[in-house]
Amino acid sequence: MTLLAFGTAASVSRDVLALLVRGAVGDGPGLELLAHIDRMELPVPVLRGGLPGDRSRRLGTHGPQHGGAPGRAPRPGGTVRPQHYTCRMHGQFTGWPGQAMDVLWELQGEPAHATRERCRADRERLVRQPMIALLDEVAAADPRYEDFSVWHYRTGSWWWQNQSAVIRIDRKVEISLRFSLDGLRIQGAWWYPDPGQVDGFRRAVASAESGPSLLAIVEDLRKKGYDISGDVMKRPPRGYPTDHPRADLLRHRSLIAARALGCEAWLHTPEAVDRVLSTTADLDALLTWLARHVRRSS
Repeated sequence: MTLLAFGTAASVSRDVLALLVRGAVGDGPGLELLAHIDRMELPVPVLRGGLPGDRSRRLGTHGPQHGGAPGRAPRPGGTVRPQHYTCRMHGQFTGWPGQAMDVLWELQGEPAHATRERCRADRERLVRQPMIALLDEVAAADPRYEDFSVWHYRTGSWWWQNQSAVIRIDRKVEISLRFSLDGLRIQGAWWYPDPGQVDGFRRAVASAESGPSLLAIVEDLRKKGYDISGDVMKRPPRGYPTDHPRADLLRHRSLIAARALGCEAWLHTPEAVDRVLSTTADLDALLTWLARHVRRSS
């Protein structure tokens, strides 16, 4: 532990620290100790140089952006600085254990408080921690995805039955993930818009320069099996013709492209990382368009 303390104080990288520990106590005990440390929640000052403000490697965070933990103030650009980090090691995600489904089965319906408390530790270990490890792997593959949060539990039973997480791409532009008995579901979304964002979205959709590209992106996602939804008005907004070539998109006050990846054997293996990255690649054009045309609208 003294070695860990000195290494952290000296801002030694995680990989170097791992080599030091394993060299001091051996591979087996060293890996066990590092795995134990990885499950500990450490305050922000311990992880120097890892703050999201400088876009360096961000390590698993906690708490939702919408209705999240108290005491978190927005940082420039609108995203949220986390209160805590969870240290993880590259390559740690091995899939959700099969027992994760057993825990979620126990929490179906309206589980009593005693049932939730009995399942709490297993749910954290078997359901929530693998989601953090998965997103660590995704962020390691693409730094654009390093600003993420993994939800804690709430009073409502839905939050115990579904493990949700979000990757923030830009202001109100996000990738959302949900793990449940139905498997893994991923969506790219512009939602909960700031004042002025809806007007900016409509202008970009109506524009002959930017609108056709969004229409093509949405149609391509539909062909790939994504559900396109959002907060949709019954008719185009005032000031836009009802026969506009992109009238359907003009009706949107949010835009979501979602796909259920299912509950196959790969979910319990490291292959889940590749499945998620493949899905984010599908969503990249949509999220890029939204970040470019909606983020600074006022």
